[in-house]
Amino acid sequence: MILRRPVAPLVLALGWLLLPCWTVSAEAQRPAAHRAAAAVPLTPIAKIHQMTRAQAMRHVPLRIRGVVTYSGVIHDGGGSFPMLFVQDASAGVYVRVDSDPHLQAGDFVEVDGISDPGDYAPVIMAERLIHLGRAPLPTPLRVPAGKLLGGALDSQYVELRGIIRASGQPYPSFGGAMANGPNPTRETVASMVSDGYPILVRLEHPDRSTYKLLDAEVTVRGVVASVFTRQRQWHGSALFVENASQITINHPGLRHPFRQPVRSIAQLMQYRPGGPPRHLVHVRGEITLAQASGRLYMQDASGGIILRNYHGPTLRAGQGVDVVGYIEPGDFSPTLAEVRVRPRPAQHPVQPRPLHLRHVLDGQYDACLVTLQGRLVGEGADKGALWLDIANGGTVVRAQLQSAQRFDIRHLDSGAQVSVTGVFHMEFNRQNEVSGMLILLRSPRDISLIRHSAQYQVRQALYTLLWLLLAGLLLALLPLRRKLRQQRRALRELQKQQKLVLDSADDALIGLNFEGRITFANPAASRLLQRHAQELSSAPLKDLLAPLDESGQAYAENAWPVHRTLTFGDSRQVAYELVRRGDGTRFAAEYTSTPLRDDDGRLVGALVSLRDVSRRFEVDRIKAEFVSMVSHELRTPLTSIRGSLGLLASGRLGTLPGQGQRMIEIASGNTERLMSLVNDILDFERLHSGQVRMNPQTCESARIVRTALESMSGMALQAGVQIQSEAEDFTVTADPNRLLQVLSNLINNAIKFSP
Repeated sequence: MILRRPVAPLVLALGWLLLPCWTVSAEAQRPAAHRAAAAVPLTPIAKIHQMTRAQAMRHVPLRIRGVVTYSGVIHDGGGSFPMLFVQDASAGVYVRVDSDPHLQAGDFVEVDGISDPGDYAPVIMAERLIHLGRAPLPTPLRVPAGKLLGGALDSQYVELRGIIRASGQPYPSFGGAMANGPNPTRETVASMVSDGYPILVRLEHPDRSTYKLLDAEVTVRGVVASVFTRQRQWHGSALFVENASQITINHPGLRHPFRQPVRSIAQLMQYRPGGPPRHLVHVRGEITLAQASGRLYMQDASGGIILRNYHGPTLRAGQGVDVVGYIEPGDFSPTLAEVRVRPRPAQHPVQPRPLHLRHVLDGQYDACLVTLQGRLVGEGADKGALWLDIANGGTVVRAQLQSAQRFDIRHLDSGAQVSVTGVFHMEFNRQNEVSGMLILLRSPRDISLIRHSAQYQVRQALYTLLWLLLAGLLLALLPLRRKLRQQRRALRELQKQQKLVLDSADDALIGLNFEGRITFANPAASRLLQRHAQELSSAPLKDLLAPLDESGQAYAENAWPVHRTLTFGDSRQVAYELVRRGDGTRFAAEYTSTPLRDDDGRLVGALVSLRDVSRRFEVDRIKAEFVSMVSHELRTPLTSIRGSLGLLASGRLGTLPGQGQRMIEIASGNTERLMSLVNDILDFERLHSGQVRMNPQTCESARIVRTALESMSGMALQAGVQIQSEAEDFTVTADPNRLLQVLSNLINNAIKFSP
């Protein structure tokens, strides 16, 4: 928070005259909390830098006074960040504020706040900021760039010498004036090299002379800010400069670098009495490789070179160019940094040179377009990039292709002779030893196959032979295929007929597997059992039917006839069984259970043919009841008629004339036969319905025969038949009445049909 800021020169002058009085008055009018903060003694800034991270995290109250060495706002994609550096006679410090304090270099301020470890070095978090007036900037420390390593001079006002190599200001061309002048609302970000160390320079308020800084030897005064990582590791240094007056041009740069003489690439770092050029150099050649990272490879008649930090239109391999840049030592050969490129027609297209690996350490191939033949010993692809390991004379060189989406690696076999064309690049480790040799390919066309390996050729011959054999086998199988097609057609027709038969059958046909589960069921089964086809699929048949035997009892385990068919493989016929429908009701059914066997005769299941016989049993019951009713109703009048005719025939009621007596006797005999017929009907019905009850007991055979003969003697006498018995006398266990009935029927039939 700023408590006072001069708004006009008159007010500023009046403030300087009345500063002591104003300070006392302001001090008297401060709130109690501010007066308590003012009671904190002044702290030399150097003491803040001596705090450890743990001490700074305690938020120690601090109060400093010093001159502002830089004040501005950094704008980037993450937002706006106010930057404020204050320095006293001991050191400088970064002051963290929440908003732009609207100060400038040379303002004298007092800051009350607390300590904080910061993101790299200790800082002060401002809680109160008082503008006390103006003061001269501190004398900058004249230090070499190497002394900035490690951030020892973080937040200090220093002076450095170097060359401005790049600038964030839009320059239309070298040597020309800016069309509209610099943008006063946007800071300039420049790259300076001092004593070989790169330093970032941020100029808060550029002016029209800023464009003259490019390639100039300058003296820069500003505040050192450390560049660091998220792990609080020092990574580099930057200079925060508030205005162009803090930059002095000691030697102007080249206004027209493209007009200076063209140098050959091989001469760039050769010995010169004055040392290598520090300013821009001009080379001419042809682009041999352009990478997406901004790195270019260029070659002229003398050799190749790497171009770094190129930002411009996309270039293609084979493009002729004029290039200006700064010479820097590379891993093996010099490089050009901060390059500017002008396209031009390629006068002498670069031809690849055969690579002789025994001469690679001479440096004549580094960054040059080469061609190499050798044996493929390894290949692979990763994230769209392809690499090939090529052996030549006992040395393995890796060829890399960055964009290989359209390249099919499958036609390259291990051991094949291949030829690759690309830019040769040497890799070194920290001990300056060769760690690898690369050939950077430009496109898939840079890879050509010379000859497949012997193993591949043998394999291809075997593949060809195999294909011929397969073709011959296919020709031989064509008739068999035609026959199989006919058999499949016949099988489909047979299946259609079988399905038609199954669907047309009135009886329910159900197939079971060895476990008694349903494998198929025709539509009649779904209708009869009132269940959907899905319910019948794979369901146990016994669980669905819940069968009951003739007595209405559930079958004991493994006693169900169908289960016995599945167990013993014999057919079973059941005339009556109560089974359950899908709605829970039951009906009388008869069925046949037939075993199903495979081609080897093994039992695999059963076929159950089921039909509803409830109506037939109902008809039989009605018939039996009718016969029983009729028989019983006939016996009552027949008994009365039989008794009446018997009395008449016996003469007890009087004697009838001869002819009348004869008619009475005939009627009485017919009545006896009719009664016998009714009894036979009743006996048959009892036998059919199972109502006949036997009363077995011990009886003598001779006595039963004698009784039967006596009962039939009258009929025999009337028919003129003589009955004789030669039966042996023995004891049997039988129902005497039923046995007598059987013998009487036999004797009766014998009398009737005797001549």
